[in-house]
Amino acid sequence: MKRRAFIAGLAVTPWVLAGCGAGSGNGQSTGGGQTPAPDLPQGLSRRHDFGALEGEVFYIAHPRYGSVDATLVAVEDNTRDAQLEQFALRLELPLGSDLQDAVYRVEHVRAGSFELFVQRSEEDSAAGERYVAFFSHLRD
Repeated sequence: MKRRAFIAGLAVTPWVLAGCGAGSGNGQSTGGGQTPAPDLPQGLSRRHDFGALEGEVFYIAHPRYGSVDATLVAVEDNTRDAQLEQFALRLELPLGSDLQDAVYRVEHVRAGSFELFVQRSEEDSAAGERYVAFFSHLRD
């Protein structure tokens, strides 16, 4: 999905735009003295990078609604091989989001924008639908 189409979807909900700020991960200040984290893969790709954003809202481009809020519920260790850094992002989206397992454009106020493969989790909560994204990196 092109950035223009994503932004057009956000325009439907002005309160979302108010929270998005001006930065898109380009290293420029977003006002208020905060400097956004870089886009993937330069900086936001390791477990500790996402751990600092736990509990925050990401905006996922949605084919029907333009975008949906996705709260980063947890960053969990998922190590299966000691030579790799493996972890999972647990996201909660509103009920009725019904995203297919696919790559989506994701926006965050400080982290900028990036592509992320998300898939439906086996466990939903009463508050929303759960999704997961898995990462696997060679250890430094």
